[in-house]
Amino acid sequence: RYTSHVTLEWCTFRGRQRDQLAQAVDDHVILIAMKVLALSCDGARRSLSPEQRIHTAVLTTLVEHHLTLEEFGLNMHFSIPTYHWVGQCLRSPYYSCKQLSCALEAWTKFREVRGQFGVGGAGLLFKISPGAADEVWQHVREAFVHLWVRRGVDVSKIVAKLDGLEAEHRETRLKNVEWWECSQMKREVKTQRALQRAVDRRDMAERLAERRERHSMRQEDSCMRHQHRQVEDLSFRVWRRLTRLVSAWAVVLRGTAAKQARAQARAELEAR
Repeated sequence: RYTSHVTLEWCTFRGRQRDQLAQAVDDHVILIAMKVLALSCDGARRSLSPEQRIHTAVLTTLVEHHLTLEEFGLNMHFSIPTYHWVGQCLRSPYYSCKQLSCALEAWTKFREVRGQFGVGGAGLLFKISPGAADEVWQHVREAFVHLWVRRGVDVSKIVAKLDGLEAEHRETRLKNVEWWECSQMKREVKTQRALQRAVDRRDMAERLAERRERHSMRQEDSCMRHQHRQVEDLSFRVWRRLTRLVSAWAVVLRGTAAKQARAQARAELEAR
């Protein structure tokens, strides 16, 4: 016998069992149409919650194909990603077409308690810490036990099953936690190095600023000394020129005085 199914956001929707493959293919086409409509967020569906969007998509698609839930034989279950804690997904009970609303309500609750961060083993620890992951697991575990107890399953069997899965996956979980701790240490080392580099760059900038300031002060002192030397050299050249002029003028005056003395002596001789 043949059965068609599609998965959507942890949910698996199935049609009824068919004797012929063509009938199962027709069911699969309807299920694909449901999935496409549920994933579309155009128009009024954009404001709907995920639960309402899926419920509306299921009913709308069946109406378009002139079918009811009972005629199509729709049933569903959903899986909760719990790879980090037990190494596999936890599966809900199967819900018939009459229990679709209850199934989507339980699915919504598990989406809330599980959260939408990383799905997988070490992938979860890319998003949250091991402590936060343990807290999430406690909520998921309690909700899972409560879900199956409501279906009449003995609570001790569910608890024993979860304990066994946890024990089998304990070594892998510890390796993931060890990996997370190493990653945190590496990240901390990188952070400290980055901070140290920032401090070094700041100190280097301060030293360069001080060096530039000292260089500027030395340039100013050199310019002032140069200007002072220029003033001194100019004063010395002026003084030397004046000295030469005075010496030359004194020579001229002495020569003039000697000429006058000789002229006067000549005149006196002539007068006698």
